[in-house]
Amino acid sequence: MTNADSIDLLSRLSSNGNLPHALFFAGLDTGNKQDIALKFSKWLLHPGRSNALPGDSKFSEFYSRECACDSCSQISYGTHPDFLLLDNSPIQIDEIRSLKSKFSFSPLVSDRKIAIVNNAGAMTNQAANSLLKLLEEPKGNVLLILIAPFRSRVLSTIASRTLEIRFPSNISSPSGGRKENIPVKHTEAVRVLQGGMLYDKFAFAKKYNLENKPELIEIIDMWLIKLRDKFLKDPSRDNINFIKKILAVKKNITTTNANPQLLLEGAFLEQGSQTP
Repeated sequence: MTNADSIDLLSRLSSNGNLPHALFFAGLDTGNKQDIALKFSKWLLHPGRSNALPGDSKFSEFYSRECACDSCSQISYGTHPDFLLLDNSPIQIDEIRSLKSKFSFSPLVSDRKIAIVNNAGAMTNQAANSLLKLLEEPKGNVLLILIAPFRSRVLSTIASRTLEIRFPSNISSPSGGRKENIPVKHTEAVRVLQGGMLYDKFAFAKKYNLENKPELIEIIDMWLIKLRDKFLKDPSRDNINFIKKILAVKKNITTTNANPQLLLEGAFLEQGSQTP
């Protein structure tokens, strides 16, 4: 999905009246997601828009131009009465309590309230559980936009209550263009998983346990992108079976307390010393 596809999807959801109460912006390009989330908030809270008929305006058209009205300026400076941006890392429970308090009142100047939660994967456990209660029982016309690289960064119960909008990761650029801000160790890990010797893969697996499995899931997601590209070039049964195996490993790591190291080592042994 490209940026244009994501913007078009947001435009259609809102214009058709199908916008859910919670969205999850996923992708490695943090600045890009934040920019679109802010522009989308400005468009939804724009004066007079609530009186427009569906289809009278589109977010895709609004996104391509700048607006300097009072409402948009207030959102930019964080002073709009119906808008809240949480941008700390980690996000503490007091901030989520403040968000819930703000959402408990009716909108002051718009037809809805909107909150953007940057670094949604960096919430404390208390903050995450408090946010979950808000997602379980949303009141009034509200919209939450959570931003994180992967859904695996947040509680599965939170992720399941949001509609995911994916943004391009651009892990590599064949044309030599810009690369996203991906940790070097993630890129190196994917290189090892793709073509390293069995010893190197076992050394990689040994680094991960239940405490740092969110980082491992991010690396597996990046690896799966590479495996998918490999499969598109060579749709063999061995390749598709290995992708299924890694998807199963990821599911077990995400949803159970199974030892990630043992799960990975089992996959490596099944495949042999060379992966697709």
